[in-house]
Amino acid sequence: MKRYQSLVTRFALVALLLLALLSMGRGIPNAMGLTDSGASMDLHSYWAPARILLHGQDPYAVLRSVDLSKYGIGHQDDKDLPNNPANTPLLLLLLSPLGLFSWPQARLIYMIVNVILGLIVPLLAIRLLPFKPDGIVQLAFIFAFLAILPTRNTISNGQTSLLILACAELSVLLVGKKTKWLAGMFLGVALSKFSLTLPLALWFFVSNFIEAIAIAVGLQIIGWLVVGFLSSTPPLTIFLEYYRVAAMHANLLGDLGLSGLGQRLGAPEGLMNALLALVTITTLAVVWWYVRKRRDDHSRGDVLKLCILAVLMIVPLVLVYHRAYDGVMLVILPVVIYACRNQIPNLRQTSARIRWGMWSTWLALLFIWGIFTLPRFIGIKVVPLWEEVYPIATGIATFLAYLLSLGLVWIAKALTQNAPPRESSV
Repeated sequence: MKRYQSLVTRFALVALLLLALLSMGRGIPNAMGLTDSGASMDLHSYWAPARILLHGQDPYAVLRSVDLSKYGIGHQDDKDLPNNPANTPLLLLLLSPLGLFSWPQARLIYMIVNVILGLIVPLLAIRLLPFKPDGIVQLAFIFAFLAILPTRNTISNGQTSLLILACAELSVLLVGKKTKWLAGMFLGVALSKFSLTLPLALWFFVSNFIEAIAIAVGLQIIGWLVVGFLSSTPPLTIFLEYYRVAAMHANLLGDLGLSGLGQRLGAPEGLMNALLALVTITTLAVVWWYVRKRRDDHSRGDVLKLCILAVLMIVPLVLVYHRAYDGVMLVILPVVIYACRNQIPNLRQTSARIRWGMWSTWLALLFIWGIFTLPRFIGIKVVPLWEEVYPIATGIATFLAYLLSLGLVWIAKALTQNAPPRESSV
């Protein structure tokens, strides 16, 4: 039996490796503009403003100008790419060194950074576990993460999602090691994409790490003031200009959220708003329950705390506009499921409810990961209808991921109350 399990494990690992290689084999050329998609277009939204900022000009105002050629923007290799930075001025400031390079050089540098982040993010997610899994499990996490569309899409488009997620993970990891100031700084960078990470601040709040939140907010304010100083522009003007850019995304049709799913399915707007309100209330209720019932951080409540973190990392994908690349936040799901499974010495001897709950979570994860592993642009070329079907599938998968995160809270609660602690992985 053990030999059979070993063969299955190795076969699964090889399969994940092949999927990862195929995914990166598509994502890296996309980022370099060697294919008909990607071309690091979203990075251009930071590179172009960075060049203007390095000239001491207001990037938000100058970008509305017709002639950007004196800044080295709008030539043949970067013509018609977007210029408006959707993240806060702090991230524009942090990425401004890329403005020192030409567009081909900048996207090569950032592509390398994103590939490295694609390796680091799953490793950081594994570090969130209250135990250390073996090497095969860690490799499986890495390969599975590199294989999915969100990771590939982030690299292809030159998006900031991997950078934001890495900073979010580091903030959680460091705050437990009494380096709250450093955790606060990473949290501050993560909040640059507040539509994705704002609930993370709630996790810090209920965990009594108020200092880290204060440092994060302070860092955001400093970034905003420095951009104003470098561009000789009043800070209030910078704030209003950024607000205009951020507001442009409010009514866009996303790939993951309930609003986009409802529009594609033709669901009544009132029904979808009610569902969004229900998700919000449910999330807050679960967090409130955790605040009242939580145990000492060094007890087996660590797994329950990790499950609450998963809820808060996934719920933004459901509530507001997000494109496929923001699905990198789903990296938390397999980690939390593995954490729960590790708490069960013998699955066959546990209660039927927990046993069926664990099997259901693995099946749900397989479905979610399968949806996000399926090709998008290649599929569209073969089946044009795939362009309409795929966003519906990703929207459903994301909502299922949210429901799964709630189910994991229930499982962790049951395990915390009944199962004996374990030190080694399964």
